[in-house]
Amino acid sequence: MGGVSHEPVPEAYVGVWQRTLLEVAGDEREAGSLVFWLQTPHWHGDLRLPVQRPDFSGCERLSDCTPEQRRWLVRQKGFAGITQISAAPAHGDAPASFCQWHRQVDYQPTRRTRDYGRIVFYPDGQALDEFGVDTEYRETWVRLPQSTGSTAAWRKNGRREDSSGDAPSFGELLLVAGSCFFYLRDRAVQLPAIKHLEALADDPRATAYLDMELSTGRWDADVQSGEVLHSTLPWCEGRTIRADAGWVPAA
Repeated sequence: MGGVSHEPVPEAYVGVWQRTLLEVAGDEREAGSLVFWLQTPHWHGDLRLPVQRPDFSGCERLSDCTPEQRRWLVRQKGFAGITQISAAPAHGDAPASFCQWHRQVDYQPTRRTRDYGRIVFYPDGQALDEFGVDTEYRETWVRLPQSTGSTAAWRKNGRREDSSGDAPSFGELLLVAGSCFFYLRDRAVQLPAIKHLEALADDPRATAYLDMELSTGRWDADVQSGEVLHSTLPWCEGRTIRADAGWVPAA
């Protein structure tokens, strides 16, 4: 885990959290976007789909997308990695903790600042507020009731088609919490040195750069498979993800 603590997060964090509010400097932002954070004892998976999604009917692959559809796809966000919790001063009368998301793979170009927040749980434990430490923001998250129960984390190896040795492929990741799952397949090519995928919206090579799947959905533990409900590749919604013999426990 590259120097990151192997300690599991407290049980209170485990499950799937849906963001219901984002405030930046007191102003509400991104109202209506779909944002999910799945947390296992060690791993997190995060998917963020912006509002005003175009109609992708008839699209079966990235090469089918129109420029308008590609301009929406490059605005998506998502990442996965290891979560680390540490003590923090109380928030008024409420206990608090620091949470750092150590991103190991990211849909957008790698950020240079840490992903670090101060967490305050609501009294019932089913909602929490996240306050920015390095930047000013507040997010409210609510736990999905169907995400409580057993958890799992599996990985598969991957490779780069461009033979890039300095940034090997992360491969694939499958996380389960209760009857919910998060799936990630890394892109086969390395991103160029850019700040945001929007810089590639009109690039003829954008198809390869956008070919990275992050999906969430409904998991059936009895058959060890799940149905994709939300995805960075919209035509993948409705398909099945299976925990077959090729998966190994994520370290």
